[in-house]
Amino acid sequence: MNIWKRFICAYCAIIAIMLGLGAVWHLGWSEQFYLAIPMVFLVRGLAVWSRDKREGRTRIAFIAIAISGVIVAASADWLSPSNAFGSFGRTVCAYGLVAVVITSTWLYVPVAAAVRRLSKRFADNQWQRIAIRTIGMVVFSFVIYAYLLSFLQTHVPKRTGDRTPAEVRLSFEDVSFSSRDGVRIAGWYIPKEDSDRAVILCHGMGADKSDMLDFALALHDGGYTVLMPDFRGHGASGGYTVSYGPKEKWDIVSGIDFLKRKHPARSNHVLGVGWSMGAASLVFAAAEDDRIEGLHLDAVFATAMDMARILPAGAPPVYRQVTPYVATVFACMESGINLFSLDVTEAIQKVSCPVMLVHGEKDTLIPIAQGQQVYKSANQPKQWRAIPGAGHCETIGIDSPHYEAKMIAFLDAIGGKID
Repeated sequence: MNIWKRFICAYCAIIAIMLGLGAVWHLGWSEQFYLAIPMVFLVRGLAVWSRDKREGRTRIAFIAIAISGVIVAASADWLSPSNAFGSFGRTVCAYGLVAVVITSTWLYVPVAAAVRRLSKRFADNQWQRIAIRTIGMVVFSFVIYAYLLSFLQTHVPKRTGDRTPAEVRLSFEDVSFSSRDGVRIAGWYIPKEDSDRAVILCHGMGADKSDMLDFALALHDGGYTVLMPDFRGHGASGGYTVSYGPKEKWDIVSGIDFLKRKHPARSNHVLGVGWSMGAASLVFAAAEDDRIEGLHLDAVFATAMDMARILPAGAPPVYRQVTPYVATVFACMESGINLFSLDVTEAIQKVSCPVMLVHGEKDTLIPIAQGQQVYKSANQPKQWRAIPGAGHCETIGIDSPHYEAKMIAFLDAIGGKID
């Protein structure tokens, strides 16, 4: 073995070890297991190279250099002027992108094998062979599009906003607690003197607690203590996988545990306010925890499959028909949740507390029809508000200050507010 080959082998081995340690130490095997895929690819490439197979040399050298280059570039501050994702968050994104590329090549293997087998049967007909290969590529495009869609929807890059409650004149504490299944949840606690009413304020998918500061200010001014958690896989909290409610509900329930344990006098009454995924998570939590005395839900979705059908809306028609089902299969594998049966309209039937549902009439991500389905399934007492001209999660901005007044009036009517 010449010096160049030894150097590349050693370099690749070091990169493989670093990837493996990073996946195990920082991320664990329970979430984002795909981040170990580059390591597996490198180890496999080294095995091929060690058997002196020439075709493996260029491949393994290229992928090792590409992996290290992408990770270093993604971690560099100059790549992005915004620190919203942080160096580690960008590094994780880079790991994920490399893993997706490698996984894509593996997903093509069975498709390519089927194409070769069929091509041999029609070896004498060139046009049939071309048709078979074309069909194979189309089938693969369905699979890879669905995989990428599910990947992006279940593993969201963590974003941390630059704003804090201090910017809206609120005193706050950085807090953390363990969710019921052990995930560390970070959040802000904003106390309200002389109040025994607390609100769990829940953000949407891909956001963080800082996106809810307008709500926090209105609630605090309205006489409420506010707990603003980052859901798992978001902001400063642990975890890296989104489940759209079934696991996030434990973050909410654990937040109530935190309030009852640390601030019992200020949490005699606990209510929930949230939008999008946060609203759905509140429904799942309230269905199992009767300590939640009221819900204010904005832009809630009806079912996971409804969401799956909306996401590929910009794709060609045939993709819109097939992708939701294939993508949901991948998403179930990624999240560990049966998303085919994830139904907010069913869960809200188990909620006995008062509910107010709000939805923007121009919401294209979660159309207003989904919110109406949830409203129809909810038990009394319930209220419905449609906000003209508002898109997804734009309601409070467009309808302010009327929005805040209606929200506070609804919450005040629950349990008897202490002035």
